[in-house]
Amino acid sequence: VSAIHYASDAGAIRSSALPSAQDDASGRVYVVWNDCRFRSGCRSNDIVLSTSTNGTTWTRVVRIPIGSVSDDADHMLPGIGIQPGTSRSHAKIAIYYYYYPNNSCNQKTCRLDVGYVSSVNGGETWSAAVQIGSPTLLGRIAPTAGGRMVGDYIGTAIASGRAFAVIAVGLPAVGHRAFNEPMVVVSGGEPVTGGRRAVQSAAVSGIPAAGRVPLSQAPPVSF
Repeated sequence: VSAIHYASDAGAIRSSALPSAQDDASGRVYVVWNDCRFRSGCRSNDIVLSTSTNGTTWTRVVRIPIGSVSDDADHMLPGIGIQPGTSRSHAKIAIYYYYYPNNSCNQKTCRLDVGYVSSVNGGETWSAAVQIGSPTLLGRIAPTAGGRMVGDYIGTAIASGRAFAVIAVGLPAVGHRAFNEPMVVVSGGEPVTGGRRAVQSAAVSGIPAAGRVPLSQAPPVSF
């Protein structure tokens, strides 16, 4: 698919560049992950996308237009869903993801948010990003050997034009509990509306966006 260019997150949560994949009604496969190739100095991550109709040849990696490559946000752990029965240029896509609004932070000061975007034309253009709920303090997230953890993946599903995902929320501890981290779903889901924000395909100089490269000729893949 592609080599991965990954910036470690400032809060050191468990958030490696794990891909999320879904296929549309025609069999085209869509893969998203967090990647820093579009950021100068690889200082933080965007959510990127590549697709394939046969699993051996993949489209160039494009940046999903969430914010700007010059902002301070860091995006991670995306989960992609595609509305059943839609495909190709009419595929309706939804992505939930976690992010730091400002990655100039540390384990004590980082605020972890959940965001959402959608597309109704197979990922060519996207809606404005929506913040889901309130930010979580990292100290309220349960620790693991690999860092504080909200889950390795988000699973996103679309039903009746609304996108749903189960996400982790860190709340103040109650009583004798060390942590209070429920898994929740957005009530009613989010609408799959799409928008006019076009994807970005030009990566930072020296970091290729790849593109329609047979896997036998592609750089080593890290997932």
